[in-house]
Amino acid sequence: MRFEESTTSLSHREVSAITRGWSDIDPLKWFTYLGLSGVGYAIVFHPTYLASARQYTHQDGHLPIRHFLRESYRDTGLRGFYRGFAAQTAASLMSEFTYMGTVEVAREFLPFQEPFVRDTVAGGLADFAACIFYTPLGLIANRQMTAGYGLCSEKYGYASIRDNARTIYTQRGLQGFFVGFVPMLLTVPGSGIWWGLYGFGKRHLYAQHDTLMWLYGSTASRLPKCFTSSKENALLNGLSGSVAGALVCVVQNPLWVIKARMQIMNVPPRGALMFVVKDLMKKEGLSGFYKGMVFNATVFALECGLFSILYDLWKELATKEAVAPDL
Repeated sequence: MRFEESTTSLSHREVSAITRGWSDIDPLKWFTYLGLSGVGYAIVFHPTYLASARQYTHQDGHLPIRHFLRESYRDTGLRGFYRGFAAQTAASLMSEFTYMGTVEVAREFLPFQEPFVRDTVAGGLADFAACIFYTPLGLIANRQMTAGYGLCSEKYGYASIRDNARTIYTQRGLQGFFVGFVPMLLTVPGSGIWWGLYGFGKRHLYAQHDTLMWLYGSTASRLPKCFTSSKENALLNGLSGSVAGALVCVVQNPLWVIKARMQIMNVPPRGALMFVVKDLMKKEGLSGFYKGMVFNATVFALECGLFSILYDLWKELATKEAVAPDL
């Protein structure tokens, strides 16, 4: 069966971006690379998270993302771009380690012969596990990023992680930390589909390597190996991730808007999910669910492309040394 191939020793098969699995890498090295890149990633992209959160919770028309960035800079300078950074980064790292560990182990050991199905199921399982770790701190980060803005302008001001946690627990107990968990679970299929599309796209593009070299023409010999390799090609990895990310974003944008609005409620009513959906539809119509979609699809495609490149690079660097077979 195909899933058994990934557990074969390095000495018995060739390892590449297509075949490299959990048993081929050193977990400690790989998680170290993931952690370092995750912090750098958060530093670069956090301002866009802040702007998107404010756009989701703003009612006065469809203002462009630059409006919220400009407003934040005007009010608090560069420091304002990183409101909620600590909570958001901690939530992201905790969920990232859970997510990546789950997806790699599941992709290797799930008993599905079809790669697309195995990748899709593994991605869904990983996202479900990561949601559990992400939601509490992600909720606090969302409150910090939107405090005093849009729908939150009269509800609450900025508070520290500890004060936010105390307020949430006082109002709703432990369940209060999981507001927005249901709409996050609705994104689980999207995460699974991304892995399925990413794997499918990567296998297809690598199979067309000769065509790519033909397109390069005479410039192929002057390009870095990472752009021409038939085994470890950053261009093909990134392109596969970007296309998959853009497609999935179109489906998931309404869920991101719903989740953001649920999390800014001081005391969400019973049936909060349907309350938000009906309120949004009544006040802003169907277009309200697609606030920021063009920007989000663009950023998400770039993020997924960068993630795909780093994902395969870190796995390559963390690959165990091949052990010579016993004769």
